[in-house]
Amino acid sequence: MKEENQMTLKRSLNSWQLILLGLGFMTPMVVFDTFGIASEETAGHVPASYVAALVALLFTAGSYCFMIKAFPNAGSAYTYTQKSFNPHLGFMIGWLALMDYMFLPMVNALIAQIYLTSLFPQAPAWIFVVLFVAIVTAINLLTVKGTARLNGYFVLLQLFVVLIFIGVAVWGLTQGKGSGRIWFPEAFFSADISTATLISGATLLCFSYLGFDAVAGFSEETGNLTMPVQLDETV
Repeated sequence: MKEENQMTLKRSLNSWQLILLGLGFMTPMVVFDTFGIASEETAGHVPASYVAALVALLFTAGSYCFMIKAFPNAGSAYTYTQKSFNPHLGFMIGWLALMDYMFLPMVNALIAQIYLTSLFPQAPAWIFVVLFVAIVTAINLLTVKGTARLNGYFVLLQLFVVLIFIGVAVWGLTQGKGSGRIWFPEAFFSADISTATLISGATLLCFSYLGFDAVAGFSEETGNLTMPVQLDETV
């Protein structure tokens, strides 16, 4: 039954801001951090592992697509589990999601520290971690609309860097560097491909998709949402 006098958040975001927030959580440039490790794990079959990870995550994305229409409220997986199963299970899922949102910034702080330490080896590593945390905290103290706007700039910058990298890589391949070919089907399938290595690589490359579910957390702050889907209340 519909709850009376239910409090909701202000719907101050639009669809494009929500999409950019999702991309921001996924961090497009994370491919540069995981590619080397994934290439070693998969014996060079990184694209095949990306496809395997994408197929697996599409099932999750499809579930979120349905649930966000059924329950257009903040809380993401916590809300869906609480309302679909029971509050106790939802409570557990909520704490697991909180751990995810704790570890993800920690990984990003570590990656930032590694890069900045290589640029400024004389400076102590802990300074970069503190600086990163301070900047991220300051950004999060903004209004959600201000944070979304700043996030949009960061995402566009990352996409610009990725496009430059693709352009340089294509130019290098046409000049005979690396394999000397733009199309390299052996990266998807070869005689020595292994299911175990593909799965191992996919578990790492899921990091490139990690955070897409955070979009659901902003559903209560976004306008023009589809009307809720009516579910069987006996579930």
